[in-house]
Amino acid sequence: MELKTLLTTANPSNKPKATIYLPAPEPGFEFEERIRILAKNGLSELRGKLEEVGHAENTSEPLLKNLEAFLNRSDFQVKPPFGNVIFADESSVKSYPLEKPTNYHIFIDKNYYVRHALFGKKEEKRFYTLKLSEGKYELFTGTRNSIRKILKENDMPTSIKDLQKDGKQKNIQLNPGGTNSSGFHGHGAGKDKHEALQEKYLREISRWVHAEIPSGAPLVVATVDELFYAFKAEHFNNDTDTGFLLPGNHDTTAPDILHAKSWDILNRHFKKEYREKLYEFTFSNLLDKTSSDIFEIINFAHEGRIDTLFINKDALPIYGTHSPEERNTQWNPSQTSNNSCLLNLAAKYVLLNGGTVYDTPAKDMPNQPKTTVALLRY
Repeated sequence: MELKTLLTTANPSNKPKATIYLPAPEPGFEFEERIRILAKNGLSELRGKLEEVGHAENTSEPLLKNLEAFLNRSDFQVKPPFGNVIFADESSVKSYPLEKPTNYHIFIDKNYYVRHALFGKKEEKRFYTLKLSEGKYELFTGTRNSIRKILKENDMPTSIKDLQKDGKQKNIQLNPGGTNSSGFHGHGAGKDKHEALQEKYLREISRWVHAEIPSGAPLVVATVDELFYAFKAEHFNNDTDTGFLLPGNHDTTAPDILHAKSWDILNRHFKKEYREKLYEFTFSNLLDKTSSDIFEIINFAHEGRIDTLFINKDALPIYGTHSPEERNTQWNPSQTSNNSCLLNLAAKYVLLNGGTVYDTPAKDMPNQPKTTVALLRY
């Protein structure tokens, strides 16, 4: 999901933005027809909300027409298992698969309503996958919904055989004693030669990977166990490196399959991060590094002071206005065309400042039954 793009889209005239959470019905008879009915009902409900909030017809109609055209497209699909979230304004409509079960919702706001699409979400939860064997290697970067290949540097070896050829051309004595290359397939000196080639091969790959990915970014290595542990010894040499094994020979694995398998591994990792943040909250609470006051949280979020924000997924929207320059937040009893949901606004600020947001079940909230709580950086 292109969160940063969505969250920073300029809206100087306060024209409405619509967000629709469209859960996937249980697969079965007339699945597509049920989706169409749900989408059509959503349009009708959206029209009513626009009128209720006070948006004039001349600002509402372009949005409604744009969204209706999108929903009526023959290629529009709601993707199992969880459905889609749809973001729309008068000029564009974007649809993304949901990453977790979410109820049916429709929101009108000055900002896209990202709150229910988040679980441990930072701006673009990006990860990397290295497909590795002695015969080839490829590096991919991905998010939950996309994957793309990263091109190699021109001087990189394409396989371990390239290093064998290079060694012979430069007369590199990897095999002491001058024995012929037939020893490569046996034991003793031949085995040492292969180990030396493999070490050099993995070192070159590790150097390239370190140059391509940010420190601390999750890296899935798709390879056989033996090669993974050899690469791990070469590459993961400090506390900021986060690596995971996707076992097996993946030379012929298609990128979309590799993407799905990598995400399955990392989704478990992200949920572990969530449990660790809950644990950290308990101790930070004793050090006065937490807040559950929405008025404080809005200011802290805008200033980049929040590491992690937990929002009760069942909490109703809280409407108001925020003036960052004056550090002033005003609560309003109901939604209007001039205010925003403060919970969603806090989530937006946290994401834009590199923090993490969890749309959390009520039973899992720290300091139950709070609406929202924040773990502060300082």
